[in-house]
Amino acid sequence: TSLFSAMGTDAILSTGSPLKTKVLSSPIGPITIIGKDNVITGILLGRRIDTNGETIPILEKVEELISHYLDGEKVDFRGISILLPEHLKAFFRSVMEIPYGEAVSYKEIAKRNGIHPRTAGLYLSKNPVPIIVPCHRVIKKDGTIGGFTAGIEWKKFLLRIEGITNIG
Repeated sequence: TSLFSAMGTDAILSTGSPLKTKVLSSPIGPITIIGKDNVITGILLGRRIDTNGETIPILEKVEELISHYLDGEKVDFRGISILLPEHLKAFFRSVMEIPYGEAVSYKEIAKRNGIHPRTAGLYLSKNPVPIIVPCHRVIKKDGTIGGFTAGIEWKKFLLRIEGITNIG
């Protein structure tokens, strides 16, 4: 198995240099950033995975951006190279268009992509890079929180950072 097994995605890198990790602390648990070469391949919320201590520039950059995000700053991740499953790239790009501090329903994100809301939920569960692809901004149409691969407390935490507190 790979690091990606725990993330619910089949985005496994088979060639090139080994994966590196950088771990940040947050008020509710560790955040592990996973990368290789100049690409972010995963973010694990609530899990700590350390590699041999070596780091790469993109991990340092994303650590800095996520630290600013955790401090409540609006952060632009668009310049960061991320590895996404090929068949879900367009879907995840549409999720990245959800503005900071706003939430949309599964139904709305599904409509934007011409898919069923349950399919949207399934695709969101395969997001290898939460925070960068802000799947936490997708909630149920009745205003309740919905699911989140890392757990509901993480989703609430990320929404609160962005000032979204009226979620049931």
